[in-house]
Amino acid sequence: LMRVVFKKLMRPLLAGRLTHGISIAVALVIGLLLLKMGSVIGAIFLAMSLMQNWRMLQDVNESPDAKVQRKHSRVRELIEEARAAFEAGEFATATRLAHLARSEPYLSQEELDHIWHLLALAEVRAGHYAEAIRYAERLPQSTDMAAVQAYALQALGDSSRIRRFLASPAAVLLSAERIEQLQDCARLAMQTPHNA
Repeated sequence: LMRVVFKKLMRPLLAGRLTHGISIAVALVIGLLLLKMGSVIGAIFLAMSLMQNWRMLQDVNESPDAKVQRKHSRVRELIEEARAAFEAGEFATATRLAHLARSEPYLSQEELDHIWHLLALAEVRAGHYAEAIRYAERLPQSTDMAAVQAYALQALGDSSRIRRFLASPAAVLLSAERIEQLQDCARLAMQTPHNA
């Protein structure tokens, strides 16, 4: 019941730690009092409760949420370094750091989305258009990533890929003018001899 109440008031990880920590303290104090009063059976029962709460506290500390919390500082640090490298125009370094952040275990979806965003922007600025498209496709609901795909596809001039993109839900995020530019690019690419 304590854990249910705590979960409503705070994060689940903290609620679990606090619940089992308080339970251990209470079991220890009451167990010692019962032992002092001569109730050995009561003290044994509370010692068992103490051990069970200790094991449950260890489980909480080894849960994926706890591991995520331990890893967050490293991931945030790498993302900040990648962003700083991107802003300094060091796109290869930004890409390398973003990949290092991506290799960290227990990433949250928000962190992963941020990494895909950084990778797509760094690769498009570096002129690696195919890679930029691959990363931008990971965020189909992002207007920025739709713009990255449009820019990269126009730079590549691949009419079949442009047509596929224009038929995708991501194209809806573009302005009518940008869609028209892509359609013109696809038509022009089809007319050139190497695409015939």
